[in-house]
Formats: sequence, C-alpha cells, structure tokens
Amino acid sequence: MFKTFCSSLNSVCHNKSLYSFTNLPSFQHAYSINFFSTRGKDSKKFNQNQSKGNPYGASNPRSPSSNPKKTDPKHSSSSTSYSHQSSIKTGSVKDMLKGSPAQSDHLKNKSSKNVVTDTILVDEQDRKAALLRESLKQARLEEENEEAENFKLDMPWDFKNIITRQPEGNLKSPVGIGRLLNYPVAIGLFKDFVQAIEEYDTERLEEILEYTFWERASKNLRKMKKKGYRFELEGMSSRKNQVDLFKVTNIYGVGIFTNRKFNEGANQYTIFENTIDGSPTANYIKIKMEEKEKAVVKVVLDLMVETPIKLKLFDKDGKQVESGSTIDREINFHHMRIENDVFEADYDALQLSAKNEGELEDDELNQFKSVFSHDGWKIIDMDNYMNGNPIVQARVVL
Repeated sequence: MFKTFCSSLNSVCHNKSLYSFTNLPSFQHAYSINFFSTRGKDSKKFNQNQSKGNPYGASNPRSPSSNPKKTDPKHSSSSTSYSHQSSIKTGSVKDMLKGSPAQSDHLKNKSSKNVVTDTILVDEQDRKAALLRESLKQARLEEENEEAENFKLDMPWDFKNIITRQPEGNLKSPVGIGRLLNYPVAIGLFKDFVQAIEEYDTERLEEILEYTFWERASKNLRKMKKKGYRFELEGMSSRKNQVDLFKVTNIYGVGIFTNRKFNEGANQYTIFENTIDGSPTANYIKIKMEEKEKAVVKVVLDLMVETPIKLKLFDKDGKQVESGSTIDREINFHHMRIENDVFEADYDALQLSAKNEGELEDDELNQFKSVFSHDGWKIIDMDNYMNGNPIVQARVVL
C-alpha cells in the first residue's frame, strides 16, 4: 500500500511534471460529498440539513569591633566609648549587666542618629519611587494619546457589506474535501470567530486564527476596547446560514508552516506550479534545507458564508458606527479562508523513497502519515483583512 504510494512520489523529487497520491487510502474517496449541493457545474456547497452535530545575622558593620580602621583619638564619641569600656572591665557584674549611665546615654544618642539617617534614606527611596511611577504614568498617557490621535478602525469584518458572491475557482484536490470539512465544522469556526470578536476574547481567537492574523487583530481589538467600543451580535440562533466552497488551493511544501512567522521570504523558496493527481498544486521548496525538514501537503479552502448574523459596532457614547452601506440586507456575505495540514513526511525519507523506487523498510514507511484533524483548521483570513494571507510573503530575506 505505502510502497505503491512511495513509488508514485518519484516525480516529486526528480520530475516536476506530476505528483500522484492516488493510492493513499486514507485520503481519497473516503467519503462521498453529501455535504454539498450543486450551484454550478463543479460547485460544492455545504448544506446544514445534511449533517448534524459537531465533529468539532552577622556582626553589626557599624560596631568598632567589626571595623578594622583606626579610630581618631581626638573624636569625642570614640573616646567616650573606649573610656567607658575600661570602667566596665573594673566594675561589678551588676554594672556589666545593667550598664552605666554614660554607656546608656551614648547608645541612645547613637540609636537616635541611626533612626534619623534611616528615615532620610527611606524618604529618599520613596521620593525616587514616586518620581518613577509618575514618569511611567506620563509615558503611558503620551502613548495612549498618540494612539488615540492615530487610531483607525481596523477590523476583520465587512461592516460595509461590500462582499458578494465570488466567482468559482479550482475545486479539485487530491484529498476528498467531504472527508476534510462538513457544515458543522465550517459554520462552527465562523460562529466562534464572530462571538470571540464580540466578547474581546483574544485567547479564543488565538486558538482558531493563524498567528500573524491573530497578532494584528488582537492588537487592534485591545485598542478598541481601551477606547470604549463595544459589539452587539444579532442572528446567532438563525438556521438560515449557508456555506459555499468556491475555491481550493493545494500546497506541497518543504520548510513551510501554517504560522507565517516561521516561514522565510519568498526568495528563499523555489516556487512553481504543478499537479498532484491531476489537481493544480502550488509548490514551495526551501532552498537552504535544515536538518530533518518536513514535507507537507496543505489544503486552503475559500468559503463564502451567507448568513443573517450581524456584528454591530458602537462607540463609547453608544452611537452605532456607520456601516457605510445604504442597503440593510437580510443576508450578508463573508469570505472566510481556512487552512489545514493533511499529510506529512520526513523529507529525507521522501527522497530516499524516490531513489529506491519505493522499496523501503517498514520503519521507513512509518515516516509517511496523515496529520489531518478537524481541530487543525485555522482561519487565515476573514473578509480579505490579510489580503489572502499567502503562505510566504513577498519579502526579501538576506
């Protein structure tokens, strides 16, 4: 089973004409696409009625005995101290225990001086701490004022109702889409997203968003919360939601990750178009390989969510932020882009399989595995907020 699959990967490492994963049993034809209804010739649409449930102490340093320095005999307090030490040696045991009046006066004076000195030090420390606190407070106020002056509403949501139905693109994939995604998972992701926005729940957003998307969105949400904005949701209980799949992007890559922070700039990859089992595939092969690189097959799905759910935004004075649209539609459209890994292999083993024409030992065959999980879906963009959030950015890395 795996040997046949490994043999078909010969073209992956040595021929840029065709990838074939046809014989990978866990991926293809595992489910019929009952979650879709037909809108066009090749269109696939999720129907919520066809799937139920969610698969989803030391000596005193000030004492003379501990100070090795010589004492000035002209110093009155030191002379008193040492003269009194002689009188203690020739006095009674009672005097030694009780202490003479001269000794008591000296200790009282010394203690009084220490208290005054310590009080001055404490007062100085308090003054410095208060100045530091005031300085930090002023800095924060200046930063907040600067942010307030430069604040611009930046949200991953189409408040203006600009988005409409999108034209269909490629819908072919070497992986059975019906196996990867169904209606409860798709609409569950969408509802989790919009509810987390309303509640300013950045922790939940971190769980379901790609990292750079979360980083930008959560930063702006914190600014909005500080300025007193609030959200209101409508239509969350409606059953009129519909999810339409209008584009599939297949990705084969080495040295790429869902978290864009870990990916190099585009000039650090060999990028080309190819096919996997007849399905258009974008290839990203890292030029400078690290040890134990992983080869991965990813699927990106572009979904159109048709829904009566509305997210309303109000400022600190309770005034609704204008949507910019004169049309109050019952059904609105939102473009949600999601990504998941479906297959992973050790790249060295992948190369070895091609060189040996698929004749690998059992332990080597274990390098090839399915890594797909319904919980693995990440929203990589919403309403084109991240301009599609491509897997690698067109930046130059020296």
